[in-house]
Formats: sequence, structure tokens, C-alpha cells
Amino acid sequence: MAFIKNHTTADLRNVSFLVQHLQDKISFEEFYLSSLATRLLNEESIGMEMENSAIGIYKSVLYRPSHSHSLFVSRIQRMFKEKFLLSKSIMESYNNRVLIDRVILGIMRPFDLNVDILSAVYCRVVSPHSMCKVPSFAMNAFNDFNEFYSKYKTKKTLKLLPQFGTAELEVTRNSQRETTEQSCDGEHSTTEIERVERKTKVVVSTYEMFVLDLFNSNDSLTGQMILKETMIPEDSLLVSLDNLVDHHKLLIKNPDCKEIKLSDTFYVKEDIL
Repeated sequence: MAFIKNHTTADLRNVSFLVQHLQDKISFEEFYLSSLATRLLNEESIGMEMENSAIGIYKSVLYRPSHSHSLFVSRIQRMFKEKFLLSKSIMESYNNRVLIDRVILGIMRPFDLNVDILSAVYCRVVSPHSMCKVPSFAMNAFNDFNEFYSKYKTKKTLKLLPQFGTAELEVTRNSQRETTEQSCDGEHSTTEIERVERKTKVVVSTYEMFVLDLFNSNDSLTGQMILKETMIPEDSLLVSLDNLVDHHKLLIKNPDCKEIKLSDTFYVKEDIL
């Protein structure tokens, strides 16, 4: 169950009333925790005020000293603490170390990193059956943070979840600009095609970033080749390719039709200015 912006406290109380009378509360709680974890990791929380209202209402109907479901509310509270307090504190410490490394030791990192950390005990998400291939630059970023975290929290280990998260990329594309010069008498004209390097910033999903990275060393790739190189789950890959073609306008495909297939061939889109 996800909240939308026009939900009111009255709406939440109606939901809590239904929850109170569910026969299978365990299934609801497991679904809610999984949905909440996905929302938090995808940055889809609508704000602490509404989330706290939900916690307060669920606590009033479910939280009893001898209630078997009181752990449900405690888990929600713990997840919010990890997302909005603990993760923020850890990132502040990590960024301080990055600053010291840069200023004092001259160590430069080719990335800016923001990490959310949720305990697997409370955050139950459905992971793909197999891990996709993570590009070396992304794995280096993860390993750098993991090395720091292992010293910060010695008894905990991190698991990378590439199905979540976003990346802000600087995309460099070669564009063509046509310029026409006309003679003074107007009888002659010449047209020149100038190639222009254009840089733009775009925010993509982690999977989409993995796909785009392949085009740093390839002019064209079929969907099957991308699937083999990235090992992204097929359904997720098709969604990522569709976004890169139709939404971000970074790739074009052949054949030029709406449906995305693994047999299609994909190219980086060249701008015509």
C-alpha cells in the first residue's frame, strides 16, 4: 500500500479500521513492510509528516503491550530511523572522510555518492534471482564506501541492490549543425556541416546507467547482447531500454517501432541542431 499526496488523516484511519478487522494480519504486515522498503529505496516517500501520521494511527490500533502484532509498528519506526537518521549520519561521516582525503592526501574520487542503508531484518525486498554484472566504475564506488562502512559498523555487511537507486550522468554526444553562407550577389551559397560536442546531464535508474555504459565502447548493440553483457533481469532490461528510447531520448532502435524487443538493435541518438 502506497500513499499519495491527497491522502488525509481520515483516509488513513479508514485503512487502519480495515486492518484492525483483517483475519490475516500477518500477510498484510509482510506486504506493507516490503512495499515500504521499496518506496524508501526508490525515494518515493511523500514526507515524514504523513508517514508519521500513518505510524501513529497504526500504533493506536495495533500496538498493545500484549499484542502479537506490536512488532509491526516497531519495524516501521526502525526503517524510518535507518532511512532518515542513521543513513544521513553515516553519509556525513563518509563525506567528511572524502573531503579530508581530497584536501590533505590529494585523493580524488570520480564520483559523488549518496547511500541509503536499511537493515535486512526490517527491510524485506524481493531481489532478482541472480546478481547482474556491475560495471567496474560502479563497483569501485561501492567497494570504496563498503571499506569505510566496515570500519564504521564492524559487525554488519552491505549488500548492493542495483534494482534500486538513480544516477546523475553527464552525457556527451556529437551533434551536427548545418550552416549556409550566401554570396554578396545572392547567386551562390555554400552549406557546411559542423560537428558539435554537446554535454547534458540526465538522471537515470541504476540499470539504465549500466546499459548506457556499454555504449562507451560500442556503436551499436542488440537487446540480446545487452542482456548477456549486463545480466539484468529480462523484464527490467526491457523497461530500461524503453525508458532510454522513449523517455530520455538517449537511444534509438532499429526497427523504428513502439515495441521493445531483445532482437532490436540500439544506437546512441545523435542530435541534429
